[in-house]
Amino acid sequence: MKIIWATPYSEHSAIARYSQAVVTELRGRGHHVAIYRTEVGADAELPPRENACVLVHGSEEEHHWLHEADLVIANVGDHFAYHGGLFELAQKRPYVAVLHDWCVLNFFWGWLLANHRSHHAARLITGMYGEKAGELCATATWENLLERATQHFPLTEWITSDTLGCIIHSEFYGERVRNSCAGPVHKLSLAYPVEAFDLDSRAVTPAGGPLAVRTFGMVNPNKRIDRVIRALARDPALAARTDYRVLGPVDDGERRRLEQVCSEVGFTGLTFEGRVSNERLHEGMAEADVICCLRDPALEGASASAIEGMQSGAPVIVSDAGFYAELPDEYVLKVGTHEPEGALLGHLQFVDREREHARRIGLAAAAWAAREFSASNYVDGLEQVIPGFIAAEPYLFNAQELGRELGRMGLPGNSKAAANVTNTLERMFSL
Repeated sequence: MKIIWATPYSEHSAIARYSQAVVTELRGRGHHVAIYRTEVGADAELPPRENACVLVHGSEEEHHWLHEADLVIANVGDHFAYHGGLFELAQKRPYVAVLHDWCVLNFFWGWLLANHRSHHAARLITGMYGEKAGELCATATWENLLERATQHFPLTEWITSDTLGCIIHSEFYGERVRNSCAGPVHKLSLAYPVEAFDLDSRAVTPAGGPLAVRTFGMVNPNKRIDRVIRALARDPALAARTDYRVLGPVDDGERRRLEQVCSEVGFTGLTFEGRVSNERLHEGMAEADVICCLRDPALEGASASAIEGMQSGAPVIVSDAGFYAELPDEYVLKVGTHEPEGALLGHLQFVDREREHARRIGLAAAAWAAREFSASNYVDGLEQVIPGFIAAEPYLFNAQELGRELGRMGLPGNSKAAANVTNTLERMFSL
């Protein structure tokens, strides 16, 4: 097959890391794949991860690929600088969307700002979700905007409605996507390459010794680091032995907020390491007795942090929500987003007191995750679903074009004329 793979493709992007692994696997199986970069602004100038068939926008080579490719697959995440080029791509050829996030508020807001339309946000939300959602958007503050968006206007439909179909990485947002996307929707487990850990040499510290707790990634309130701090503080003896390190960028405001929580509950074991190298990130996972990967709300289609954490061999505590809730119970320790801190503390105490048992859970999770989230497993799935996307493209393209024409004529989608067009297309394409 000949495929255009649209994606951010710099060293800074986790989606680029996933894309490189998937594209390498596709090419290894004999498929022809070109990279269409979707970054805008300064990020578009960053060097690519590798140079094999990265299309130059506006070039003859790009024109040829857009005309000859069997399918265009485009990755969508919640960051406008990485995905803003999707709007230009959509004008050139329809695509199948790989949805890495189900709530794309930041992407939407970045698009508004780039087009000097931020004052139109509430009106656009009203058009998609109704007057109540529009009012909630108009009256939101920066403190509650994300919560309101996840509950009332996640913008999933804004991304999916004009696509040929979608690939999702967990089923918790599958119904919403299927209700808004006319094409096929398939779930595949995210492929995320992880540098191998030496699981055989992972040390187990004795019960009663120091407890190394780790959290990874960009520090923000929905990672619920404050909840881990408060849970540990409920057991002063455990808190005194805990070394809780957070590896990832943190802004001054969030750092102060979390330091205030520590001061409030008397916890002294928190260390912010800030942005770290890949080597230190790997080392941090290898030294962990337990990894906390909480999310509230759970926004990602899948979590690279959880996948990498599981493959480290350390037991991982996750929120019982979203993607995390779909992980098998025997491989992770789950805590409900509305459960009291005592439930989270119970998991931390279990890891501390039953270290050999916790190690066995971590090693079993590592073996399962290495298979489930591999590029090989992902491409097995792609090879099964791509033919259906290819078959659907001409039908969906014509249906969308005719729908737009009917709209320009003032005919609603539930009119008799629209029904006649739909029936004709279904007969033409044997659907």
